[in-house]
Amino acid sequence: MKQTKRLNLVEIARLAGTSKSTVSRVLQDQPRVSPKTRARVKEVIKKYNYEPSMFARGMTGAQTGLIAVLARWMESGFFADVIRGIDDAVKKKGGFLLCSFAEEHEEYVRLWRTLTGRGQADGVIMIAPSMDLFKEPFNPYDKPVVLCASRVPEDAAEGWDAVSAVTTDNVGAMRTLVTALADAGYRDMVHIAGLPDNVDAQQRKSGFLSAVVSHPGVQGCVIDGACTSEQGYGLMNDYLDAHTGLPDIFVCFNDSVAFGALRALRERGRRVPEEVGITGWDDEVVANDISLTTVHMPVAELGKASAEALFDSVERKSGAASGKVTMIETPICVRSTTRPL
Repeated sequence: MKQTKRLNLVEIARLAGTSKSTVSRVLQDQPRVSPKTRARVKEVIKKYNYEPSMFARGMTGAQTGLIAVLARWMESGFFADVIRGIDDAVKKKGGFLLCSFAEEHEEYVRLWRTLTGRGQADGVIMIAPSMDLFKEPFNPYDKPVVLCASRVPEDAAEGWDAVSAVTTDNVGAMRTLVTALADAGYRDMVHIAGLPDNVDAQQRKSGFLSAVVSHPGVQGCVIDGACTSEQGYGLMNDYLDAHTGLPDIFVCFNDSVAFGALRALRERGRRVPEEVGITGWDDEVVANDISLTTVHMPVAELGKASAEALFDSVERKSGAASGKVTMIETPICVRSTTRPL
């Protein structure tokens, strides 16, 4: 029967007939340990089912195997699916996730500094952070950071230009979507945009406006400020209260906003797509269930690629990542909330 006595490094060293520092090198998979000694130490670790304290290792400067994931909220399936992709990749490396959420900028920065400054995590994956974050200086000797579903803006503070990002071509994908809608005969478009402090939201808004201008006979306007289903529901009701007519189509920032907007339309007796079309962005599971035309975001792939980028930085023992931007393709999924595209 496997023994489960909790040992410390000194006891493992005694049982393996070596030193505490040698045991530490074996645990960190460092060189300068003979194969015979390494085998003895690993045999003791296996026999006693020893697992080192990740936080204690972090305080000594060693890698903890713990990856922090920070997001501003978790109101949509997008965040859950991205985190699932990160978790799958981290588990394959034998690591663990520490997830936290902070909508307020000050709390977000405090969590970031705490998790990395005290050595509790080997690095941080930030999912769609606020644009205010990039006003904070980034020390290249800090623990590694990788941006997921975001990228460093041109006016970011010093140090951020070396941080890697895994994202999508929001501008290009939005232009592709608008072009497909225009080709299908949609001429009057309204974009229900995301929050003004969100990088993805601003890029999609920019792509929408530039695409509309490039298509003669197409007109479009923007309504700012929706990220959740309830916000989409509220903005759609506000629009319907203020307008007697409808545009040809509502192009929503994400699926959650589209869900809320679609609910408001149907409660008002508006027929989709006969009277008005609607599109989302992300391709959540529910989008398929309700047959929503949307832009497919390979969210699990986003999470996996973000984790791999962070591992690359951690393994290179570099505070900042490589500055590489990895772009994930986003095809359009055409369903019944629009005419065939």
